[in-house]
Amino acid sequence: MLNLNNCCSEKRMGTDLESSKPKKSRRVSNEEKSAIDSLWETINNKIVSYECRQVCNAEYLRLTNSIPIEKVPDEILLKTFSELDVKDLKSLSSVSKNISRLAQDPFLIKSKFPEKYNEHLSEAFWTFDPSKKDEFIKKNKIALQCADSLDFNGVTVNKDLIEFIKENCLSVKHIRLPRDTTNDDLTHISGLENLTSLNLSGCWRITNAGLEHLKSLTNLTSLDLRDCSKITDAGLGHISGLTNLTSLELGWCDQITNDGVNWLKKHLPNLKIYR
Repeated sequence: MLNLNNCCSEKRMGTDLESSKPKKSRRVSNEEKSAIDSLWETINNKIVSYECRQVCNAEYLRLTNSIPIEKVPDEILLKTFSELDVKDLKSLSSVSKNISRLAQDPFLIKSKFPEKYNEHLSEAFWTFDPSKKDEFIKKNKIALQCADSLDFNGVTVNKDLIEFIKENCLSVKHIRLPRDTTNDDLTHISGLENLTSLNLSGCWRITNAGLEHLKSLTNLTSLDLRDCSKITDAGLGHISGLTNLTSLELGWCDQITNDGVNWLKKHLPNLKIYR
């Protein structure tokens, strides 16, 4: 466990702790002290940076009314927390209000719990109401900032939904569309120009005409068309301009021939096609 006297001297902290005006004294329970000590011991085992150890001690002293938190930059605390594993990060919320706030920083959470927010936001869109956008944003604020992948199975894909995603889900790069997606639905998807991955597997209603709406998705690196049984060789021509595409799934696309695949490979030499 950290030796507070050695690691957090007045000289090292770069401030006169004795002269710092303490806040009103607050009694710290044994349970809270135990939680704090346990956390700092965990951090001490993971963090070798002296700067980060300073922060741990400074926050401990703040909790025992010896130093104001204003002396410790949030950026350094976040640097410390980024080194913790998921279990330890979750325990931070019980230490103090300030620590809880920082532990819920969107960028920190995104690096630790991406799947959690992807699933949460995907399910939230089941009941999305365009007329209640502000309420939706307030309720799902962190998820909207952190989610990078959305599964729209069970979601009605329309213009209002896609416009909302464009404006509020800036981190979303991967989308899976429901099996009943139509060619018209893809006209809305064409506006998500930052997408890098699109999963249309099982979308049996999509035809060659639908693929024409994907031309604007020039950042796509992965496209899944498995079991899109109505697509033919002619449809491959619509995606031949997606020069960043490196992975294409064509399993159970029975109307696509070897000639069509070979033609596409000539136009996209870096593309790997799976059948």
